[in-house]
Amino acid sequence: MPSAKRHDLSELPYSPTVWQRIAGPWSITLRAYLWTAPLAIFTQPVVEPNFWNNPENFWLWIVNAIFGYLAFGIFIWLGKLLLNIRRNSGSANIVPVIAVAVIASMARSLTNGTLLEPLGLQGVTPVERLPFGAFLGFAWVVTSSLIMDTKYRFKFHLDEVVADQRALLTRIQNVQIKIFNKINGGLDSSLNKAHRQLQQAIREIAILSNSKSTWADLVPQLRVATLQLALSAQKESWTAEKDFNELKSSWFQAIREITTKPLMSLPIVFIATAVVTFFGGIRLYPIEFVLISLTIGLLLHLTIILITRLFIQKQSQPSSFPYAVMLVAIFLTSITLPIFPEDLGYDLLSMRGIALAATLFEIIWLVSSGYVLFNQNQRKRIIASAQIENERLKDACEFLNRFESDFEKFDYDPIETLDLISREINRARLESNYQSAALTLEFSSILFNQISELLSNTDETSIEKTLERLENISQGKAEILWTITGSDIPDSLQPRISAALELCVSKAMRHGAATVVSIDVRGGAASAEFKVTDNGHEHDDGGVGLGVEILLELSGNTWLRERSGGLNIVTAQFS
Repeated sequence: MPSAKRHDLSELPYSPTVWQRIAGPWSITLRAYLWTAPLAIFTQPVVEPNFWNNPENFWLWIVNAIFGYLAFGIFIWLGKLLLNIRRNSGSANIVPVIAVAVIASMARSLTNGTLLEPLGLQGVTPVERLPFGAFLGFAWVVTSSLIMDTKYRFKFHLDEVVADQRALLTRIQNVQIKIFNKINGGLDSSLNKAHRQLQQAIREIAILSNSKSTWADLVPQLRVATLQLALSAQKESWTAEKDFNELKSSWFQAIREITTKPLMSLPIVFIATAVVTFFGGIRLYPIEFVLISLTIGLLLHLTIILITRLFIQKQSQPSSFPYAVMLVAIFLTSITLPIFPEDLGYDLLSMRGIALAATLFEIIWLVSSGYVLFNQNQRKRIIASAQIENERLKDACEFLNRFESDFEKFDYDPIETLDLISREINRARLESNYQSAALTLEFSSILFNQISELLSNTDETSIEKTLERLENISQGKAEILWTITGSDIPDSLQPRISAALELCVSKAMRHGAATVVSIDVRGGAASAEFKVTDNGHEHDDGGVGLGVEILLELSGNTWLRERSGGLNIVTAQFS
């Protein structure tokens, strides 16, 4: 992600009200103006009465619309300068912001009306255009402010969170680099011994977490720390290390979310559609006719949308097809409804033009309101995730601060580092110091996130070495019998399988009091499976506790335990 750009916006709230968004530092932007210009230019002729009488003048009407929108842009720019609205300024006053947009839009209407005669066109006079222009200016500033504020406010707050995260990461990475460099110099055997001792220390707390005591609150930290220690978790990527485009969803993902939830703001959609259609329609037809037609059309569209939304929400599998059918139905009703009043003497082509133009606006606002909601939800999740990451990093930094003198004393020796972590976890367990345990676990997770690749390449993480070690450790407690058959098991799978086997044997002996454990591992070209059978008694180790969750994750949810003929049988597949 690009370096965070700091703004002088310390009082800017992350969850503002609608009025705060409209009056925000991004209330009037050039980008919003350029986005709306093409749509406004090409749809304006549709609501001009003379356009339908002489459609050959289409390009003259386009020229008229272009000059009008240029006038709109000039007044917007002047108003922006007058109000001193900048992207690094605080919120403005909402009244002047709306006034600038309304005046700019009215200037556009006056320009359009004034240029009719020079261009040889006939239409509504400049003064008569002002009410419609005033409303369009208000609608423009409200809609564009909500969209642009959502986007830029998110970037501003993400910049703040990322800047804090970078400072925390730098603090931790400075220590990690020193430890990392010493691991590169060798120490495999001693380091793996310290690694196993740390695993055992964390396993003791994991056992406590299966109870309903306060230790259960540490399950999230224990889960991450255990998977990192098992060398099976993927290297963690922090928000500050990602490019901004990695955080954003694609257009396809956005549209799928909008259409399958479905996301929409019906009050905004129908209020905006009704007002624009009303002001556009009364230029061509009597007010009574416009009101009746508009009421029937909007009620029909509202019915179509509500029925479709209810159907989408009740679907067992998400699909965008119903949403697409809804849009088609809205368009078809716009084409067919104008047929009925044809006997009143109105031109069918102009009525369909007005209906389709109104429907186009309706659909644009329908999709846009969903897109705004989607972005708001997504950006809140990104910010929340980054803030959680920062809390984890703060805990790890607090651990470093507590033991900074120890790290300097043993010169960041990796074995001493792991022994220090093990001692602190055991001390926290004996003293029931949950806070200290949480800090230590976070530091352990983040440390192993960096060095796990080096450890996973050593012989100590192989399945055979793990089984030999389990056989030696269990002497006097249980007999471990094991075989490895089939093809060579891929190196990438061995740490996961080793960790799962060690956990299965520990469960058999600790919870089932097994005296004989038989292990059969079969390898394949790109996969492997194992079967662990023990003669322990049937046991329930707290249901789906932390150990079971980890076994399921290590095996891709294939881990299974059954009871048959007085034996416990565990199977799992890895690929």
